[in-house]
Amino acid sequence: MLDGQTGLLAKPDDVESFAAAIEAIEDVDFNPAGAVENAERYSVASFQQRLRGCMSATLEQARAGLDWLRPNPTAPPPVPAASRRTPRGAEEQP
Repeated sequence: MLDGQTGLLAKPDDVESFAAAIEAIEDVDFNPAGAVENAERYSVASFQQRLRGCMSATLEQARAGLDWLRPNPTAPPPVPAASRRTPRGAEEQP
């Protein structure tokens, strides 16, 4: 709700404020098309569209952040642990 455009706000738990808004409502020149347009922001279709946009952006960021996990095609293949040898007298490093 847009105060003064699609309705009037009153202070919560304030009977006098609510009564004043009811009395003032007659003097406000509301734009019905504006009220409908404002209400569309809260429609199911609008919510779904914004949610899809947020999810797409989040997935793109997550995928971009995982680039370092992708294999490097020019890197040599990893050496299997069983074929690694530790020289005598040297302790294995963790």
